[in-house]
Amino acid sequence: MTALVGRLLGRPEGVTPLRVPRVNLLSEPVRAALRTRARARRWVTVCAATVALLSAAWTWLQRDEQERSGLLAMIERGRGRVVEEAKRGAEVSRQVAAVSARAATLSGLGRAHSASAAIAPLATHVPPESVLTSIRFEVRRASPGAAARPAEAPPRRAAAARNPPSAAPPPPAPPMELRAAGTCRDSVALSRFVRALQESGAYRTVELTRSSSAMMGEQRWITFELVCGR
Repeated sequence: MTALVGRLLGRPEGVTPLRVPRVNLLSEPVRAALRTRARARRWVTVCAATVALLSAAWTWLQRDEQERSGLLAMIERGRGRVVEEAKRGAEVSRQVAAVSARAATLSGLGRAHSASAAIAPLATHVPPESVLTSIRFEVRRASPGAAARPAEAPPRRAAAARNPPSAAPPPPAPPMELRAAGTCRDSVALSRFVRALQESGAYRTVELTRSSSAMMGEQRWITFELVCGR
């Protein structure tokens, strides 16, 4: 192989090429400084690459944090809107319930013996010193001394033949009584309550059927019962 290389290079065959020894003319301190500089350059390169990687990772984390913060803000805004809509729905439901209750009350006031029409004046005139504990409706009983209604004479056959009887009118609604029981702080407030009901004109008769006083704790209360006829 060496002979072939020598032929190609024009060297005579059998002549060994001269090897020139490498001589470093730099002193040992200079060589140490060069080695230190080369090592420092390698460390600087490694540190620069590490800083670049950390900067890229930090930038990605910051972007991810911003996206996460944006998503959380959107979720909070959506939650606030849902809560606001729920409040509006509850308010609308409350208004609808109030309107429905008022409509039912007004509808009941148009009937002759409706409960709302009978209770509304009572609730309007009850004083702050009084508390109603029970309300009930009863059909008014006929007084024992009331005179019996005279029987009508039977119509003549000829008149019945000429004028056939029409459909019988519906029976009148029975008279109702509203009985309300409660407690009151003093007799003055109770008298004012009864007088207000009598002067309201909502009931034909207002009677105080029972009243008694009793101690409840450190306060004396008067228990009473009213009968309001319609």
